Amino acid sequence: MPDLATGFDYNDAGDAVTIHLKAGLTFQDGTPVNAEAVKFNIDRIFSQKNSALKAVYADVNDAVVVDDATVRLDLKQTDYQIPYLLAEKTGQLASPTAVQKDPTALNAGAPVGAGPFIVEELIPGDHVTLKKWDGYWNAANIHLDTIRINFGVSPTTLVSALQSGVDNFATLTPDLIDSATQAGLNVLDTKSWGSTFLSVNTNQAPFDNPAVVKAIRLATNPDQYVSQLALGKGQSNYQPFPQGHPDFVQALTTENTYNVDEAKKTLADAGITPGQISFDVQYLTGNFDKAGEVLKAQLAAVGITVNLNGLDTATWAKGYYGKTFGASLFGWVGRDSPVSAISDQYDSLGVLNLSSPNVSPELTAALSKARSTPLDAPDYETNLQAAAKIGYETASNISLYTYSTPWRWGPACRTCRLSTGSSTGRECTSATSSRVSSVRLTGAVRLTGAARLPSPAAVATRQQRSR
Repeated sequence: MPDLATGFDYNDAGDAVTIHLKAGLTFQDGTPVNAEAVKFNIDRIFSQKNSALKAVYADVNDAVVVDDATVRLDLKQTDYQIPYLLAEKTGQLASPTAVQKDPTALNAGAPVGAGPFIVEELIPGDHVTLKKWDGYWNAANIHLDTIRINFGVSPTTLVSALQSGVDNFATLTPDLIDSATQAGLNVLDTKSWGSTFLSVNTNQAPFDNPAVVKAIRLATNPDQYVSQLALGKGQSNYQPFPQGHPDFVQALTTENTYNVDEAKKTLADAGITPGQISFDVQYLTGNFDKAGEVLKAQLAAVGITVNLNGLDTATWAKGYYGKTFGASLFGWVGRDSPVSAISDQYDSLGVLNLSSPNVSPELTAALSKARSTPLDAPDYETNLQAAAKIGYETASNISLYTYSTPWRWGPACRTCRLSTGSSTGRECTSATSSRVSSVRLTGAVRLTGAARLPSPAAVATRQQRSR
């Protein structure tokens, strides 16, 4: 709950955390942001049938209202990761009034929160328009009136749009870096990262055979993904965490590495002949088409047939999060909590664990140890990496590669950033690399001090922290 709380305190045992809320805050519909509202949202995580946060908050036993501005989370075990959960999107609060009035509308197109912008219009698949909310506690320091996020923007139009000033910000697909630079646009490597992986379901054949999963790992060549899809701007990696991440395990760089002959031998030793294994791989159309083609070719080299099936978001989400798919391509950008990052990938209720509820007892124990380790303890990262290694070795997600996400902005933004005056009605557009979108910002922007568009160093720092 960033910006809604003044702080938190753990008890000596580390199995209860008390959160102190700012006084006098309200949601955008006037409902108070108080301890009762926090408890309502925590309780909803466990009562809502389709909640995606049950695994994240699995250690929370109860939310207790101490007073109007104080709520205590009683935990099932010592867990020092809870503040991470509350400070990112998993800690976002919805208005209890709006939830009780129409939860379907709240989820589909009319969210009511306590942040600086109100959802003015949401057209699925096209755009969302956010309008500044004057009732936000720090509204005086919000210098934008409107943010419009456009979905499905063609990457081929972004360079010209940035040059003309129609768009101002965009995340960059690797194939556009050179053209953006040549066009005189500012390109910044934010040090944020993403990871693409293959999820397989060990509850279904042929993935219930460990030899098949091992052979797929051995047949996967991260270097090819980096060279063809990231154009050298990624990281050849056999785990979902990049080098430098607290969950990155150095020992895994030499375990089950690309080896076609060993993959073939693994299958043969299990009595599997070339062409015997065939399975469908589901994916989001427009996101993982190229990754699917590379995967198909790599597995064909060891005698495994892959049938690619691109799906729309709703159909794909139902099968993936419902754990009914046998195999699916997907990607992510990590979690603020290093333990949650491991849990999401490998744990029994992990949202990215297609094999749920399968989990090894060793991973359960290792995750518990990591959660109960204070963040400043000398063995904190050692315990994280022990859990990450067990997760990789006993679970079924197969990492393909990791990559950075460069940003670019046009000359107009560069000019504004250096300006000392103000601009009224400015428009900015941002596009993401996989599902390309644009963000248009309008308003009276005081381009001095904190209101100035951020410098490259500031953008890089902010992006790195947000991931």
